[in-house]
Amino acid sequence: PTVKELEEMRDVAAEKGVEVLMGYNKNVCKYVRKTREFAATVPGSHVTFVSNNAYENTPESLGECFERNAEGMLKNMAIHELALLVSFYDVTVENIESVTADKEFSSMQTLPGPSGKEFTDFDKIKFTIKTKTGKEVSVAANRCGGTDGEGASGEVSHGHALLLHAGSGLCHGEGESGETHRDGRRGGGCGDDCDCGGDSEGCGVFDAGADGAVEVSVL
Repeated sequence: PTVKELEEMRDVAAEKGVEVLMGYNKNVCKYVRKTREFAATVPGSHVTFVSNNAYENTPESLGECFERNAEGMLKNMAIHELALLVSFYDVTVENIESVTADKEFSSMQTLPGPSGKEFTDFDKIKFTIKTKTGKEVSVAANRCGGTDGEGASGEVSHGHALLLHAGSGLCHGEGESGETHRDGRRGGGCGDDCDCGGDSEGCGVFDAGADGAVEVSVL
């Protein structure tokens, strides 16, 4: 919506006495809350928010993506994770102490879109933000990460908690899912403990081993 349309919506809502709430739905997702609660129980833990799309890793597929989402990966795809950082990790322009890019993971390309015009954007990016208040958190986004585990699996080292957002492949009980534990127990199916709200909110985080490592594999 345009600013004018938003103002009109505000005025109509005020006239009708309707309360309007706007924001990013991940701020109220159960799996976000559970990840933060788990991380709080592990001294020195570090949370990485992971977001994956399922574009093919080809110039044609990514070129179409770059043109259609010309605002760029950070504003288009990773904006949801950035909103979490603002809400829960004290990340503001004034409070950022440092931003460290993972250059080995990150990749930027310049590709022609369907119009023939060239667009430059990240096909994947990972970075860690440290704040002046002592908080540290990472974000990893991958346009070609897949929704079936391809490009979205790996091992998280001791003391790290991982929030996995792997697209619709984990919704409605698909794949394995459950809570994360440090004693080697594996959580069960979705049940009441797992909330896959939304059409692209993953909830299948595998459980930690006895040493605190978390093996993540999306089916």
